Amino acid sequence: MTRASDTAKLTSSADIIGDITGSTINADGDTAAGDNAAMGYTAAEGLILTGQGSTNDVTIKNDADADVLEIPTGTTNVSVVGNVTIGGTLDVTGVATATTFEPDGDTAAGDNAAIGYTAAEGLILTGQGSTSDVIIKNDADTTVCFVPTGTDDLKFNDSAAILLGTDSDMQIIHDGSNSIISDNGTGNLVLRSNASAVEIDFNTDETSALFNHNGSVELYHDNTKKLETAATGVTVTGYSHQTAPVVAIIHQNATTSIADNTITNIPMQASALDTHSLYDATNDRILITSAFNGNYFLFRWAVTITGPGDNMSGFLAKNGSVIQADRKYYVGDEGESITFHGVYFATVATNDYFQVFGFSDKGSGASVSVAGLENSHIFATKLH
Repeated sequence: MTRASDTAKLTSSADIIGDITGSTINADGDTAAGDNAAMGYTAAEGLILTGQGSTNDVTIKNDADADVLEIPTGTTNVSVVGNVTIGGTLDVTGVATATTFEPDGDTAAGDNAAIGYTAAEGLILTGQGSTSDVIIKNDADTTVCFVPTGTDDLKFNDSAAILLGTDSDMQIIHDGSNSIISDNGTGNLVLRSNASAVEIDFNTDETSALFNHNGSVELYHDNTKKLETAATGVTVTGYSHQTAPVVAIIHQNATTSIADNTITNIPMQASALDTHSLYDATNDRILITSAFNGNYFLFRWAVTITGPGDNMSGFLAKNGSVIQADRKYYVGDEGESITFHGVYFATVATNDYFQVFGFSDKGSGASVSVAGLENSHIFATKLH
């Protein structure tokens, strides 16, 4: 052991085996690359520790010979083995890594990027930037959400989804144009309020719907109430509009001759009204389209026959089979016109078609009148 009772000065390098003890050891000069274990000093840098080892270049240990601080070999990294307690501010230029980082104290206004903790608030993130104060990003460096500078808003970019539920059954998304609430779960989507009513508004000044607790439901048009439910029914303000009625009126437009004792189709060559394209002009009949499959229709039909006949009849047929007949016996002198008619209700299916037929037992000269709509025709309408 070498002990310096007073001041000793080495003007050049010295290899010392053992310990050097003293009140203070003042280095005077910089260390250099390649120094195994050197202590130096410069006026600019202050105390300098330089070393080189296979694992660490510098290791600081405690009295129990346990590592406290390490600088891995050939790096500028610093590894702290234990906990670090910081009483003031820690400024980090690079990246600071740790298993856990436990702040103890609140952040403050003006902090650029601060992490804090209080027992009441828990984890606190505070920052300030020209566009946002706090940004949360994913591993791809893509913004997930952010707090715009100087606000208490939390914003998400377009098409970013807020997912709720273990299986993400509930999603809230704004796709850039539309705002979407999507529920893919097996239960109901419930809007619930502990207040007296649930109100759906357009912007902030126009009510669209109002659902009152234990009371009425109100619907509005342009901020004016048009419908309100009550225990006894519904109050409607203004007109009650229904969908356009389905009506087809087709009629004969040319003379049809009836052979003796022959049930003869009476073609309907013209349409007086056809709101939903039920007139089959190719076959001169009513043809039901798929849009009305299963609906109930009312048919009013008539056939006017001119000519002799002891037995004359008119028929309504569905898909070529007679479903209704109107007969008259011992009528029909030469040139006399007789009208046959009926009203029929039917449930229709896609491609059902309806026609009228005429019959005369002395029909060699009989013909169906060309009188038009008021005589030979089929009127069909859908019942609501």
